Amino acid sequence: MQSLVTLEGAAVRRFPFPLKTFCAAICILFLAKGDLLALCFDLHAINHQGEWWRLITGHLVHSNSSHLFWDLCAFVGASWYLERHAPALLLPSWLAGLRTVNLLLMSPLSELSYYCGLSGLLFAPLIVALFQFQKQIGGLTGYLPLLVTGAKLAWELLSSEHFLVQSDWAPYPEAHLAGLTGGLLLMAGVTLFPWIANGKNGKKETIER
Repeated sequence: MQSLVTLEGAAVRRFPFPLKTFCAAICILFLAKGDLLALCFDLHAINHQGEWWRLITGHLVHSNSSHLFWDLCAFVGASWYLERHAPALLLPSWLAGLRTVNLLLMSPLSELSYYCGLSGLLFAPLIVALFQFQKQIGGLTGYLPLLVTGAKLAWELLSSEHFLVQSDWAPYPEAHLAGLTGGLLLMAGVTLFPWIANGKNGKKETIER
């Protein structure tokens, strides 16, 4: 019996439940039934009506089921990987993507009045997860997902079209670039201050694989 309990405990440590990712996905799915125009990023409502919460909910609502499905798949995949392999970077990566995309949307560089979707924000945890993957795998194989992601983003920026996603709203790949920038800034911070990635009290977290 004791050996069985030990094996079960080892399995839990080896495959930890991605609680933060799961909770975030539930919130996104819950908001999927909400009023899109009441929750999306609305520049006029934010600036003139004080609806600052749209800076968060605007990233969590989507124009249709295809938009939601592909964004949620990418977000959950990247976040789950980070939560398992570099949990201390999960929340900072979300916040990095949120801040850089919002900075773009609120700046004169953006001509958008309305925006919705996770696709910009998720590029921050995605790029951080891909760098973690490269460190773990190494070699050309480790760089391959980064190259594919870079090629996808370049194609979107040049073509101004969605890749796979069928959205009712016009594509805005500049938000993807903003999210990627947030992820790169976080990785630069980790390089300069390694304790950011080491969890609480600067102690390095170890994860059994």
